[in-house]
Amino acid sequence: MENLKYIALVLLIFCESALANSKLECKVDQFHVPNVEITVANAPDIKKTSASFMDDDNNYWHLAAYELHKKENLYLLKGMNNLTDSKAIITTALSNYINRLEDKMFYTTHLRESFPVSISTLSGSGYIIDATFANSTVNEKFAFWMIVKDDKIFFGDLHITTDMVEPSIQVAQERLTDFIKTCEIVADYT
Repeated sequence: MENLKYIALVLLIFCESALANSKLECKVDQFHVPNVEITVANAPDIKKTSASFMDDDNNYWHLAAYELHKKENLYLLKGMNNLTDSKAIITTALSNYINRLEDKMFYTTHLRESFPVSISTLSGSGYIIDATFANSTVNEKFAFWMIVKDDKIFFGDLHITTDMVEPSIQVAQERLTDFIKTCEIVADYT
């Protein structure tokens, strides 16, 4: 019995250290939307995976997932070097994301909804954002999601450019969730 406790402790330590050195893997070729051809891209050099498609209503969808390190010099990660709380990191990144939409891309935004996100037992937050391009009446939807594990940040976004029929928040969330389900956080032995 004492040996079993020792083995369990060793396994627990090993599993925890394996998750500390983790990476995001997405099998986006498993992401499907009925009757729609999807373009999949993997860019391992920038740790990005994405899927793009045009739906039956002529809405263009682009979904992406990234693996980032908190110390990277990116606009999204501005102001979080000293943050350790995952909620504070996510809040700061969301604020940076919205500011970039408004200040750099000239959108007027409205935060519509928040929802939980999880990959491989790690959880985070997601948000749906309505956006209108300056001097336009066409609405666009963005979604932002993030999971934090130590100094690693698993981040993704969704951008829907609408033509005539705007997809509902529920449809956007369902497709984003289906995309996220193709991802897992695995041990990185490199």
